[in-house]
Amino acid sequence: MSSRPRLKAFLWTGFVLVLGWLTFVTYQAITYLETDEMTMRNIAPPTLVGLAAVCGVVALLYGAVWGGKALMQWVNPRLAVTQPAPLTAEQIAERERTYALEIRAVGPPCKWSARPTQPPKPTTRKPAGPTPSFSAHRE
Repeated sequence: MSSRPRLKAFLWTGFVLVLGWLTFVTYQAITYLETDEMTMRNIAPPTLVGLAAVCGVVALLYGAVWGGKALMQWVNPRLAVTQPAPLTAEQIAERERTYALEIRAVGPPCKWSARPTQPPKPTTRKPAGPTPSFSAHRE
């Protein structure tokens, strides 16, 4: 089992922090221009320093979580080895169907296709026997 944490949560955290930092810098720039009625010489250095700080904080958080998970797996090796969840009969059948279709070069079944993914059920036939004659009922 990998001790590496999922990156998606950290990317979202970084995105929210960057958005907050840019909002703060913009607000401060507008406030400065309104109160002093002067032009700002350069706003890029503080903005870039803040963005670098946000990226550094997110990277440190990611590293701390990764290190913590690795340390917990090292301390408790029995807890680190987890068996995958057993597959249901439906999942096993789906894998067999997909494998059979890939072998035949048809490709996996599409969920949005109009074709049924399961073979049609056989229809029940009437038992064989003498067919009634309808000519006797005519007059």
